[in-house]
Amino acid sequence: MASGDSIHQSGNFSGSNINLKSSLMQVSQAIGTLPGLDESGRRQLSDLLAELADALAQTPPERAQEAAAVAALTADLVDKARAAPPNPPLLRISAEGVLKAAKSLAETAAPVLKILDQVVGVLGVH
Repeated sequence: MASGDSIHQSGNFSGSNINLKSSLMQVSQAIGTLPGLDESGRRQLSDLLAELADALAQTPPERAQEAAAVAALTADLVDKARAAPPNPPLLRISAEGVLKAAKSLAETAAPVLKILDQVVGVLGVH
């Protein structure tokens, strides 16, 4: 059951990162240093990351590790986009990896792939 920013789950989650929202919100706080994005782009990316955190939080407990992987790969992608100068091939490879990981959640968390597609677009990864 989810209520606000609290998630209540029972079961054995050893090795799982169920604090996905916190992980992605830390990334969202670093958006201000992204080169090549204006204020509108930063705001859009921040909103998308919040949507992604909410969508990943809806992932069933048995898919928690996959959701954690998507969150970690997304954080890594945004971190790579902050590099000065950015490395386009590395960004492309990172984007492909996060989109591939998101496809594994498509059955249980359908909006995840759509949101990540938009994140990749805002970052300008081609």
